[in-house]
Amino acid sequence: MDNRTTVIIADNSEELCAGLKSALQRSDGFGVLCTAQDGEQAIKLVKEHKPDILVLDMMLPERDGIAVLRDINGMEKKPTVIATSSFVTDYVAAEAAIVASNEAPGANVTGYSDMSDIAAHVELTQKLCPTAKTVAIIYCSAEPNSVIQGNQAEELYKAAGFTTVTLTASDITTISTVVTSACDQADVIYIPTDNTAANASELIGGVVGDTPIFAGEEGICKGCGVATLSIDYYDLGYKTGEMAAKILKGEAKFREGFFVCGS
Repeated sequence: MDNRTTVIIADNSEELCAGLKSALQRSDGFGVLCTAQDGEQAIKLVKEHKPDILVLDMMLPERDGIAVLRDINGMEKKPTVIATSSFVTDYVAAEAAIVASNEAPGANVTGYSDMSDIAAHVELTQKLCPTAKTVAIIYCSAEPNSVIQGNQAEELYKAAGFTTVTLTASDITTISTVVTSACDQADVIYIPTDNTAANASELIGGVVGDTPIFAGEEGICKGCGVATLSIDYYDLGYKTGEMAAKILKGEAKFREGFFVCGS
């Protein structure tokens, strides 16, 4: 008889999903049944397979994590849910203020951060576009992670001698207008790690014209950017999976020195 703890992973990042799956399957006692890339698919798979654990990205397309939780709440056998999110990149910053510190969170929040090296992105912009003088910084104002990184980008680009124009989109429906305005005002565009921009990257690519976009992560860059220096989301997922396995097996606790932030 198979006594493994069964898991379904719901995350719209294929690379992160693959890393999580690999780490959990290599850890004794866990079996990943399947993965989902959107909320509708997650609900269908959970009801079909009835897993012990659901690893749930709260920012899924189609139906978000809250909608998924509401739908599966009526199930007779509900899975234990591990919520993940790239909606918040820095859980300590004032915009989020979810934990006291990265080293000692004092709460049931843990993981690895996908915070970009924005200073390196500024240097990359200077190297590839040496005559550029004005940079438009675009992000979604509804995402705390993007607000934090957008503010940092503004400071760092100004310190490097750029004139900055900050433009924010409230959601995916306003992104085209924002990008068009950025193209009219700036020599280059910078987009930090941003879920809304990532989901609309091909749309952005269709309206940006010849204005180069420097991206905070690989997904955005593939859809509309010219260059990025990005973390490896497979490795991020793998490390997160290792951490989750240790906690679920009782080999570690949230407060035992994990580096805290959203996966």
